[in-house]
Amino acid sequence: MQCKPCLVGTRASEEGQATSDVCQPGRYSAVDKAVACELCSRGYYQPEEGSTNCKTSKSGKTTQSLGSIQPSQSYWEQCPPSFKHVNGEQMCVKCEQSSFRDINTRPESHE
Repeated sequence: MQCKPCLVGTRASEEGQATSDVCQPGRYSAVDKAVACELCSRGYYQPEEGSTNCKTSKSGKTTQSLGSIQPSQSYWEQCPPSFKHVNGEQMCVKCEQSSFRDINTRPESHE
């Protein structure tokens, strides 16, 4: 009997495995016969196991690190026009009534 290839969304990292391992959340495998599941890139996340790709963070947002699992791990690296950073954090809020911001901004450094 022949060995079966691991299918997309799974991997076999060692010789002689009896089954393929499912890719965990934050990782994916887009090819058959994968040896490893890849981490989702910055700006992407994947909450499900056995995935063949990662989901894109909402427009203009990124993630702190590779392998993000939830969309809540996404943040604005630059605030879009009409938003401002709050106390130098990686969070943007709409400008108050009677004020505006017409350019992208980065959080200030508070060292």
